[in-house]
Amino acid sequence: MWVNSKEAAAILGVNNKSVEKAAFRAKKADKKFCSIRYQNLYFEYIDGRGGASGKILQIWIDDEITAAHNVSDKEGSLREIE
Repeated sequence: MWVNSKEAAAILGVNNKSVEKAAFRAKKADKKFCSIRYQNLYFEYIDGRGGASGKILQIWIDDEITAAHNVSDKEGSLREIE
């Protein structure tokens, strides 16, 4: 599924700036994939509105990665309740 850089950073467990830097380095090298914590992820900048010329960074994350993140979040929230 397509997510923005903040959501991707939360799912992958890294800083948002790390995600942006990885995408910037890949774009500078004319690549369509960036590598973040041993994950090769497809990214693209789409037109939006606002600052930075309206560019929005979107990253494709496989459903397996998001499902694993959701399971770990649920387990963490259950531990907090207990």
